[in-house]
Amino acid sequence: HILGSLEVQDQMTHSRAGLEDSYILATELITDIPEDLTQGPLENPPFPPTEDDPSFVYFDLLDFNNAAEFDDLPSEVENANMTGREAMELFDSLSSTLKSEVGIRAPGWFDVAVVVKGDVAVDQIRLEMIPSFQSYASMYGRLQSEGILEYQNAALTEKSLYAVTSPDLVRDLYLDTSVGTVTLSPSAAFYIVPTFSPTIRSNPTSNNFDFLEYLSTKSSDKEFYMVNLVKFRDQATYADGTSTNVTGREAYAIYEDFIIENAYPLVGAKVVFNATVEDPHWDYATIIRYPNGTTYIEHILGSLEVQDQMTHSRAGLEDSYILATELITDIPEDLTQGP
Repeated sequence: HILGSLEVQDQMTHSRAGLEDSYILATELITDIPEDLTQGPLENPPFPPTEDDPSFVYFDLLDFNNAAEFDDLPSEVENANMTGREAMELFDSLSSTLKSEVGIRAPGWFDVAVVVKGDVAVDQIRLEMIPSFQSYASMYGRLQSEGILEYQNAALTEKSLYAVTSPDLVRDLYLDTSVGTVTLSPSAAFYIVPTFSPTIRSNPTSNNFDFLEYLSTKSSDKEFYMVNLVKFRDQATYADGTSTNVTGREAYAIYEDFIIENAYPLVGAKVVFNATVEDPHWDYATIIRYPNGTTYIEHILGSLEVQDQMTHSRAGLEDSYILATELITDIPEDLTQGP
């Protein structure tokens, strides 16, 4: 009824006319997704979606190494000849609880049977619903700090692709929680609208993922400086509707005091500049030196205490610019003299 239909084939002229490129993959539904990821939505996720940090779908195209490539073989790995797929299965078993605790759910995983069209190396496709980028970042930090992320890194080749979309772009997707699989209605159109590539597209969280990649790669072992420009609300506004007489500046100070006293000593971070700003757009500026991206991921993104304190930061801020920067060391000598 598809290949054998002259009417369908005739309509494909419109498809070909509209498409610059496409990947078409014949897949089979994976039914043994970890049970933690096939439950209904988490009633009170620790980092719920907000207008500035909406929920999204993480769309993964995974290409497995023939042999898992560990930098250092973890003690839990008994078989030094583990395949990439086996390393990914171990990652799934270790990570599913952490994912579930922040509300991440897997509406569908698929094994690729045939690449029908497209020059792409892919063994598996996964869709995961993420409540917010903050929930993803928290989960990612914990996976790294607990040594779980290395299993995924060992499992996948550099040809693996991913994309981020918004939930409203996934049509007629149903979760059958009894067996942990996707059930499609007879008339369902099941597809992701944005194209996928090694870069993130089609979602306001794009810059967040660029930052996460920066922390994990370019700055993983070298220092960087976070520059923060913030505008305070007149009155703090908490997402849960909590009534308070606290000003925006006071709410932000709760977060700032906590992170300076509790998180920065663990990370080795230092505030190198802070000042009140006399500008109609901004009230306050800070520059913080971090020794490397790895410790930032583990002790900032991966800290539930820090993430919890960020409710005060969000309540206090009307707007903010947050920039990851690197120090320029070749400033003209005339400008680096003493007074």
